[in-house]
Amino acid sequence: MFVDKDYNINLDDISKYTELVSPLLDEIPGLTDSYLLDISSGGSDRIIPNEDVKKLIGHYLDITLKKGDEKLLAKVVSSDEGGFTVLYFIKGRKKQVYLKFVDVKQLKMGYKA
Repeated sequence: MFVDKDYNINLDDISKYTELVSPLLDEIPGLTDSYLLDISSGGSDRIIPNEDVKKLIGHYLDITLKKGDEKLLAKVVSSDEGGFTVLYFIKGRKKQVYLKFVDVKQLKMGYKA
Protein backbone atom coordinates (compact mmCIF):
# COMPACT_ATOMS: atom_id res chain seq x y z
CA MET A 1 0.00 0.00 0.00
CA PHE A 2 1.29 3.43 -0.92
CA VAL A 3 0.26 6.50 1.13
CA ASP A 4 0.60 10.09 -0.05
CA LYS A 5 -0.43 13.12 1.97
CA ASP A 6 0.89 16.27 0.27
CA TYR A 7 4.49 15.40 1.15
CA ASN A 8 3.77 15.47 4.88
CA ILE A 9 3.56 11.78 5.76
CA ASN A 10 5.25 10.73 8.99
CA LEU A 11 5.69 7.54 11.03
CA ASP A 12 2.57 8.25 13.10
CA ASP A 13 0.54 8.41 9.87
CA ILE A 14 2.04 5.14 8.63
CA SER A 15 1.18 3.50 11.96
CA LYS A 16 -2.39 4.83 11.82
CA TYR A 17 -2.93 3.46 8.30
CA THR A 18 -1.46 0.12 9.29
CA GLU A 19 -3.91 -0.13 12.21
CA LEU A 20 -6.81 0.72 9.87
CA VAL A 21 -5.93 -1.61 7.00
CA SER A 22 -4.64 -4.68 8.81
CA PRO A 23 -8.00 -5.68 10.40
CA LEU A 24 -9.74 -5.23 7.02
CA LEU A 25 -7.30 -7.64 5.39
CA ASP A 26 -7.93 -10.15 8.16
CA GLU A 27 -11.64 -10.15 7.19
CA ILE A 28 -11.10 -11.13 3.54
CA PRO A 29 -12.79 -14.51 2.97
CA GLY A 30 -10.43 -17.24 1.84
CA LEU A 31 -7.26 -15.40 2.87
CA THR A 32 -5.61 -18.17 4.81
CA ASP A 33 -1.95 -17.57 4.01
CA SER A 34 0.08 -15.18 6.06
CA TYR A 35 0.83 -11.83 4.44
CA LEU A 36 3.12 -8.87 4.87
CA LEU A 37 1.46 -5.45 4.88
CA ASP A 38 3.90 -2.90 3.53
CA ILE A 39 2.80 0.74 3.86
CA SER A 40 5.14 3.43 2.61
CA SER A 41 5.30 6.97 1.28
CA GLY A 42 6.73 8.33 -1.95
CA GLY A 43 9.95 9.14 -0.14
CA SER A 44 12.02 12.25 0.08
CA ASP A 45 13.95 11.47 -3.09
CA ARG A 46 11.01 11.74 -5.47
CA ILE A 47 10.87 14.60 -7.92
CA ILE A 48 8.31 17.28 -7.08
CA PRO A 49 6.18 18.61 -9.96
CA ASN A 50 6.07 22.40 -10.34
CA GLU A 51 2.35 22.53 -9.58
CA ASP A 52 2.96 20.99 -6.13
CA VAL A 53 5.32 23.73 -4.91
CA LYS A 54 2.32 25.73 -3.62
CA LYS A 55 1.65 22.84 -1.20
CA LEU A 56 5.15 23.18 0.22
CA ILE A 57 5.22 26.79 1.40
CA GLY A 58 7.29 26.87 4.58
CA HIS A 59 9.19 23.68 3.66
CA TYR A 60 12.74 23.26 2.40
CA LEU A 61 13.46 22.06 -1.13
CA ASP A 62 16.60 20.77 -2.78
CA ILE A 63 16.60 22.78 -5.99
CA THR A 64 18.74 22.09 -9.04
CA LEU A 65 18.88 24.95 -11.52
CA LYS A 66 19.36 24.39 -15.24
CA LYS A 67 22.18 26.92 -15.45
CA GLY A 68 25.36 25.12 -14.42
CA ASP A 69 23.44 22.49 -12.43
CA GLU A 70 23.67 24.88 -9.45
CA LYS A 71 22.07 23.42 -6.32
CA LEU A 72 20.26 25.26 -3.54
CA LEU A 73 18.69 24.22 -0.26
CA ALA A 74 15.98 26.82 0.23
CA LYS A 75 12.73 27.44 2.09
CA VAL A 76 9.67 28.13 -0.07
CA VAL A 77 8.12 31.51 0.78
CA SER A 78 5.44 31.76 -1.92
CA SER A 79 4.45 30.31 -5.27
CA ASP A 80 2.51 31.34 -8.37
CA GLU A 81 1.95 29.91 -11.86
CA GLY A 82 5.33 31.05 -13.18
CA GLY A 83 7.62 30.23 -10.29
CA PHE A 84 8.25 30.57 -6.59
CA THR A 85 10.09 32.67 -4.03
CA VAL A 86 12.66 31.02 -1.79
CA LEU A 87 14.77 32.04 1.17
CA TYR A 88 18.27 30.63 1.65
CA PHE A 89 21.64 31.54 3.08
CA ILE A 90 24.82 32.13 1.11
CA LYS A 91 28.03 32.76 3.06
CA GLY A 92 25.97 33.44 6.18
CA ARG A 93 23.79 36.07 4.52
CA LYS A 94 20.06 35.67 4.03
CA LYS A 95 18.95 35.87 0.41
CA GLN A 96 15.43 35.83 -1.00
CA VAL A 97 14.94 35.23 -4.73
CA TYR A 98 12.18 34.46 -7.19
CA LEU A 99 12.89 31.38 -9.32
CA LYS A 100 11.03 30.80 -12.58
CA PHE A 101 9.95 27.21 -13.17
CA VAL A 102 11.53 27.34 -16.65
CA ASP A 103 14.93 27.89 -14.99
CA VAL A 104 14.58 24.94 -12.61
CA LYS A 105 15.84 21.51 -13.62
CA GLN A 106 14.64 19.50 -10.60
CA LEU A 107 12.91 19.87 -7.24
CA LYS A 108 13.05 17.43 -4.33
CA MET A 109 12.23 17.65 -0.63
CA GLY A 110 15.06 19.25 1.30
CA TYR A 111 15.97 18.94 4.95
CA LYS A 112 17.84 21.49 6.99
CA ALA A 113 20.00 19.97 9.70
